[in-house]
Amino acid sequence: TSSPVLRISRSCSVEAASQGAAVIVSPISHAYLDQDLQKIDLAKVYDFEPVPTQLTPAQSDLILGGECNMWTERAPQDTVGGKVFPRLLAMAERLWSPADRRDFAEFRGRVREYYSRLAALQVRYGEETAT
Repeated sequence: TSSPVLRISRSCSVEAASQGAAVIVSPISHAYLDQDLQKIDLAKVYDFEPVPTQLTPAQSDLILGGECNMWTERAPQDTVGGKVFPRLLAMAERLWSPADRRDFAEFRGRVREYYSRLAALQVRYGEETAT
């Protein structure tokens, strides 16, 4: 039999992985995109590391990745796109890129070039940081 996959905060992921559970990490501190930019801006999302450093290599293998959350009941519909983009792009790169290829300054330059694509698709995107 296989163990269940738990979707939990980073603080609980250490305990869960230590007990042999597979984990998808979703911390309020980095992944809840309904939060305002004052709490979670583009740089903070990009800084997300789903694998806690205190885990052993075997326990680290139980961290399957991470996810973002957008609780739409906490955000009016006309603000959802601006809350999700561009922060979702930062999370995607963070989770899909090898650690040695992550560079926020380089990412930020690329993501700014991507804004025209979002606009062409009529996706409302928000600011990178609180003004």
